[in-house]
Amino acid sequence: MVTADESDRPQCSRGRIGLEQRVAEQWQKVSAEAARSRFRPASVSALARVSLRDETAEAVETLPLKDREGRYGGFFGSTVDHAIGIVLRSNGTSVAEAVQRVAKLYGLTEHIEEAVADVNRGLEALKAAGLARPPGADLQLEYPVAGPWSDSRLVSGYIDLVSVQDGHVDVIDFKTDTPPPGPVEQTYPKYAAQVQVYGKLLEANGVLKDSRFRCGLLFTASGAIHWVQSWQLYALIPEASFSDGKTTRRT
Repeated sequence: MVTADESDRPQCSRGRIGLEQRVAEQWQKVSAEAARSRFRPASVSALARVSLRDETAEAVETLPLKDREGRYGGFFGSTVDHAIGIVLRSNGTSVAEAVQRVAKLYGLTEHIEEAVADVNRGLEALKAAGLARPPGADLQLEYPVAGPWSDSRLVSGYIDLVSVQDGHVDVIDFKTDTPPPGPVEQTYPKYAAQVQVYGKLLEANGVLKDSRFRCGLLFTASGAIHWVQSWQLYALIPEASFSDGKTTRRT
C-alpha cells in the first residue's frame, strides 16, 4: 500500500531539482556580473591629453609624479612644485633650501637658480590671490581625487592646491611652462582640461557642495594665475558619467 507521503516524493524531488537549477543559473549570472570589469584606471592628465605633443616628464620613484612638461623638463617642474609645498608647510624653510632639498631627491643638477626664481614667483602669486598659507582644513596640497568617468574609466589624480574659504573653492595646478600669450585654453588646451577635470571630480564627490569654484593654472615663469573659463570645459573633455547616472553641464 502506497502512502500519501510516498506518492508526493517524485513531485517534491522534481520541485527541489528545479529550484536548484534556478539557483545555479541565477548564481552563475550574478557571478559573471560581479566578475565584470567596472573601471579601467586612468590618470586625469591622460584623460585631458587632447593634443598630440609628446610627454617630456620622466618617471621618478622617490616621490609621486604627475605628468609635467615645463620649459626645462619634468624634473624641473616637479622640483618647483614640491618646493612650493615645502615652503608653505614650513615657515622656517627658505626657498633656496627647499629647492636644494627637492632637487637632490630628483637628481636635478641644472637650472637650480631658475627653479628658485620660479618658486619665489609662484609664492608671490599665491599670496596675491590669498592662497599662501599652511595646509589645513581650508587648504590642501597634492590633494588626491578620484571618481568614475565615461567609458568605464576610474579617473584619479593629485591637485596641486585646493583652497576652500568664504564659500569659494579654488583649484590650482602649477605649471613651469612658458606663459601663454593669450587665453590659456588656446595655448594649453590639455592643461585647461586637466584642471577642469579636477574641479569636476571634486563636484561629483560632494566636496564643492553649494560653493562656487574656479580652476586656474599658475605659471611660475611669470607668477600669474590664468583662470580657466568654465564654459570651455566641455569642449575640451568627454562628457562625465557618474555613479548616480546623471550628467551635468555648466552654462
